Amino acid sequence: MNAALLARFAEVLRASLRHHFFDEPRWFTPVLSLPFDRGRSHLVIVLENPGPFAFLRSQSPFAGADAPARFTVLNGAQVEDISVDGRTLHLDVVTRRDREALRLRVALYGANGHAVLVRGTSVLETVGRA
Repeated sequence: MNAALLARFAEVLRASLRHHFFDEPRWFTPVLSLPFDRGRSHLVIVLENPGPFAFLRSQSPFAGADAPARFTVLNGAQVEDISVDGRTLHLDVVTRRDREALRLRVALYGANGHAVLVRGTSVLETVGRA
């Protein structure tokens, strides 16, 4: 996904996700599925080839398939803002329980794509290639 397309997509995401709540993210290698609003919508991110892709869907593309939970601290977190830096998507969230500010950085670099959850400068969790 090139930077210009990602910037336009970020505008759509901001309008669709800001002030909404994430459900539990799942990792279908190499796909990160981020459901929100009790599964009514899904942000799906493919971090390897073919890809990278990121898209919104009203239904899960996995039809009830199960995968390991990842970034579980995001479950119930509210999206505060969405921004882009080159081909990296930033989702700023506040956790429900501790009201803790976190950032999910998703680098859309095809086979080198990765997602990293950070608190300040501390890495909490990562998927894909570091």
